[in-house]
Amino acid sequence: MPAVSPNNAISIAYAGQPQASGWHGQPPGYQQDYNYIFINSGTGPFESAQLEPDAPTTAFDPAYQGRAPAWSPDGRYLVFESNRLGRGYALFLFDTHDPSAQAVLLIDSSYGAQHAKFFPDGNSLILCARPSPGAPMAIATLDISSFL
Repeated sequence: MPAVSPNNAISIAYAGQPQASGWHGQPPGYQQDYNYIFINSGTGPFESAQLEPDAPTTAFDPAYQGRAPAWSPDGRYLVFESNRLGRGYALFLFDTHDPSAQAVLLIDSSYGAQHAKFFPDGNSLILCARPSPGAPMAIATLDISSFL
């Protein structure tokens, strides 16, 4: 699920895995639970770096796991889902304009939030989630203006 920044066509965010031997100690092949979020970061379209600068790329660290990124309309923020807390998928927000930023938890894993996308105003998200813990999945909105 790659996402192109609305301000820069080279800034493509995606969930992926570096080509590091023994990345997750499993048999070779793609496994979504071992992804980080990466952004094409150079002048060329194939230069990428991990979204969170502290995320090691020689061995997988579950504290940086992420998938399904989406850009804010102004190209500043990325929302993504992650099971980094070890209890299922939660939503996180990252400020790409702040080099010391940490991913901020928006909604915890008890809601099973997934596949968030920004509304055009950039202050709200539409996503799939449970309206309450244990309920069936539904379409939901989330006001994130207090996090921006």
